[in-house]
Amino acid sequence: MVLRMFEYDAAIALEETRNEFIAGEAIHIQFPHSAVLYVRGKRKAASELEAIVDFPNGESICYQVPVIRVADFTVEDIFDKGLLMFLPYYILRYEDESEAIEMDAARQEALLSEYSRISDILYTYLMRDEKLDRFADLVELMVRVIDYVLREHEALRKGVDGIMGGKVLELYSERLRRENEKIQRKMAKHIEKIAEKRGEKRGEKRGERRGERRGEKRGEKRGEERGKISILQKLVAQGRITIEIAAEELGISVEAFKKMAVL
Repeated sequence: MVLRMFEYDAAIALEETRNEFIAGEAIHIQFPHSAVLYVRGKRKAASELEAIVDFPNGESICYQVPVIRVADFTVEDIFDKGLLMFLPYYILRYEDESEAIEMDAARQEALLSEYSRISDILYTYLMRDEKLDRFADLVELMVRVIDYVLREHEALRKGVDGIMGGKVLELYSERLRRENEKIQRKMAKHIEKIAEKRGEKRGEKRGERRGERRGEKRGEKRGEERGKISILQKLVAQGRITIEIAAEELGISVEAFKKMAVL
């Protein structure tokens, strides 16, 4: 692992050096502040990985990488330091002891009590944090890891699953139910507005069609009246009928007909 970390750090250091290279100046190569995180592993192991790097000029440098083990952190440590992503791997500290714990009622009760405390603390986090989804995802991941580690210990697995799938997921389900109801209400209002707009457009189109039909009828009627007046005017001008007869045919006075005919 230390050789792999040295390779990673050297690659990062060289990349950063290329970005900051200035011609004519000494190159300063700075390694990143890396660490190794073990989600499995026993407590009280070495706190650092080390490798001695010998240079041609006789100098030797000790390359050190800090080691972080989830097993070294208590429940209180995880929550106090905000290391919530350690929680899914908390069960791994009991991986080698799961069979013995299942056979020992007192140890089983202690493990269930520990997870009950985790569940209670998570629940208080959820009650004051609006980002509920991330906690629900965290609990789901915890349950998946627990199911894998305790896959051969049914009673113990069911006990821990029951605790982690309790308050937290119930709160999440209630939140989803409320949000779903809110979404449904918004959708109903949106659909109602769309229906109203469509109704208005349909009404406008119907009104336009009716108006067109009425306009056509009025136009036809006016056209007929103008045609009739034109014929009567010609007949009067030819002396074939009198003005009185033409006015009577149109239902108007003689004076009105004269004005129309400009006679």
